[in-house]
Amino acid sequence: MAGRWVWALLAVAFGFAANVWLPVPGPFGLDLLLGGVFAYVIVLFVGNRPVTHVMAIIIFAGQWVYWGHPLTAAISYIEFAFILLLSSRFMMLGAAVLFSLTLGPALSYVAYGQIIGMPDPVSLAVNVKNSLGTIICIGLGSLAYCGRYLFTATETIPVREFYRMLLVPLVLTPLAMSVFFEARERAKDDLEDQQSYWSVAVQDIVRHSADQFPAAQAAMEESLR
Repeated sequence: MAGRWVWALLAVAFGFAANVWLPVPGPFGLDLLLGGVFAYVIVLFVGNRPVTHVMAIIIFAGQWVYWGHPLTAAISYIEFAFILLLSSRFMMLGAAVLFSLTLGPALSYVAYGQIIGMPDPVSLAVNVKNSLGTIICIGLGSLAYCGRYLFTATETIPVREFYRMLLVPLVLTPLAMSVFFEARERAKDDLEDQQSYWSVAVQDIVRHSADQFPAAQAAMEESLR
């Protein structure tokens, strides 16, 4: 039992560090922080206890450090508590999907749309990104937890635990990651198209200005040297 607490403390350190220093470029031009993987690993190792929530708060505080405001960290912890509250009736992945369809959009609208002042489409995109991130975190956390059976000769994984902890994440995690990477590549292509468009537009404006204002064109070229 003591060994589990040692792993839990290490997970807190790794989770906080991952949120602060290891962002993953995500869809819509938004970084994805995967330190939450370690929060869900702690749940699987030591269960739903008050100290589990304290450890999760420390991990999600790394998001506060990274983004420079506490709103994302607060939403992540609320989602974490919501998932644990329903974990006795639903699988964690099911509870995460339920959160993303109910409380998630409302909290994102208030936090990002009303408090920060983001446009509604952007706050919706942040909610989608956060939902994908949570599904990936839970899936990877479940896979890491079940991986212990591969290195423990004295234990075998029960069939029910295999279904809840391993089979479903094996299906949903690659699906969520494929959606994540496809959205990221599409956003990158759109950004490149926009940059190309504006580059051509600026060149046309410069050429047009050169025809009418040679002195201005000479000054612009001089400033670029």
